[in-house]
Amino acid sequence: LGEGQAARRIEAAIASVVRLCGYVPLEIQVAGRRLRGHRAWSISDLAARLRDSGSGDRGVTSALALSYRYLMPDQQRLLRWLALHPGDSFSSFAAAAIAGDASPTVTERALDTLHDLHLIEEPVSGRFTFHDLVREFAASLAEPEQERRGAMGRLLDYYLCLADQADR
Repeated sequence: LGEGQAARRIEAAIASVVRLCGYVPLEIQVAGRRLRGHRAWSISDLAARLRDSGSGDRGVTSALALSYRYLMPDQQRLLRWLALHPGDSFSSFAAAAIAGDASPTVTERALDTLHDLHLIEEPVSGRFTFHDLVREFAASLAEPEQERRGAMGRLLDYYLCLADQADR
């Protein structure tokens, strides 16, 4: 093959992978990690495997489940509780309130771990957000109603205290 033909084949394989991933950035990232982990594969090999396995949310869900399994129990709980946050983003202080941590540094370490595992994003320093698929995954995990209410109560108390301070 000439250089031009080889480049077009690679571009076509990349386009195929992106299409098979449903144009979902997180799914594309998971596919990229999979390719990076299999150094002998070409992009065409990855596309063929995605085609054969019926790519989709299953890949994302299994990747998220794997990341979740490696979290410590308190980090797992924090992830589940953060998925309850009603806003698009939250601060480390709001996360500490949800967790019930007296020291925000404990929560900040947990947030760092969640960020390192790509379970949350930090688009602005000190503000965190979820990709929709990660939030869905975390929210789908069973959480006893009493614990959900406790987490939301702590968050609401935090926001009420913040509003009261702002009003003064």
